[in-house]
Amino acid sequence: MNTILELRDVSVGYDQSTIVKHVNLALEKGEIGCLLGASGSGKSTLLRAIAGFHPVSEGAISLKGKVIASTSEFVAPEHRHVGMMFQDFALFPHLTVGQNIAFGISDSPEFKTQERRREKVLEMLSLVGLEGFENRSIHALSGGQQQRVALARAIAPQPDLLLLDEPFSSLDTDLRKDLSYQIRDILKQQGISAILVTHDQNEAFSFADKTAVLGEQSVQQWDTAYNLYHMPVNAFVADFIGEGCFIEGTIVDEDKIATALGVLINENHDFEVSSKVNVLLRPDDVLHDDKSPLRAKIVKRDFRGANVMFTLELSQDSVGTEQKGNLHESVEQVLCLANSHHIHSSEDSLAVRIAPEHVIVFAK
Repeated sequence: MNTILELRDVSVGYDQSTIVKHVNLALEKGEIGCLLGASGSGKSTLLRAIAGFHPVSEGAISLKGKVIASTSEFVAPEHRHVGMMFQDFALFPHLTVGQNIAFGISDSPEFKTQERRREKVLEMLSLVGLEGFENRSIHALSGGQQQRVALARAIAPQPDLLLLDEPFSSLDTDLRKDLSYQIRDILKQQGISAILVTHDQNEAFSFADKTAVLGEQSVQQWDTAYNLYHMPVNAFVADFIGEGCFIEGTIVDEDKIATALGVLINENHDFEVSSKVNVLLRPDDVLHDDKSPLRAKIVKRDFRGANVMFTLELSQDSVGTEQKGNLHESVEQVLCLANSHHIHSSEDSLAVRIAPEHVIVFAK
């Protein structure tokens, strides 16, 4: 594959204060990437640096192999051939739908004539499912329709890269989900490379091929959704992505970890025997099993329709004799995602067994 966008040791900040530092990532042609992080993590700042709205303080950003931003080189935003979709759509209310889409191509030599511009506008309207909307007022459109007009305007000039700054955040939940699927399909169909900024993990995982998790002023991991969830590189990513709990463990053998839930097998760890570790357990690692001798107190139940998320508390009374020595002084909790047909109140205990496919271990 051909690399379309590359960030090499990029740092960005404001007023002598660094927001993100030493970012390294590469986006291949036709790939969709995502910058995911909590508010204040620097994801929008990094996107603005890629767009050319903010300078870099270190490193270099390259587009199609050409440096567009560094401490010594800077290509203006209008010359980067990068499209942009904003959170507030940024459509011109005094222009029609067709005029909004044509705005981005009005200075292009390829669309010099009015007839050629109109052909492109109609092509874009067909692509985003808004045939016949050419002369509509922006005020007459729903939020989802306005966002599709914004997409059509952004990709009409055929940019090398499309940047999306939380473009679905102002939409209701169902529309947001549907529109993200539609836009992803359009980008894939057109072979357009893109970078999405969001704080929503579900949106990131359903929209992007790769996601950069931002935190503590840096990109903690740039990877697929599967690897971020099942193979996080550090405790920050493990804690930030998905749901789960850490329980304490002790390395008892080269491939065995003793925990309050029993001995877990992990052949890939590199800890010394007797080392104290933290083991990440996801809700799908803790299975409801009425035949199991292991019982845990239900301290919280979160009904989710087809499933119930139980927060379980382990105590000396809940574990078997062989596990009591592995239960640390502090009370430990785990999550269990169970079928909602099983009715249990917060006063009950739940029989569970541990069945992790990926044992994720970090130094305590």
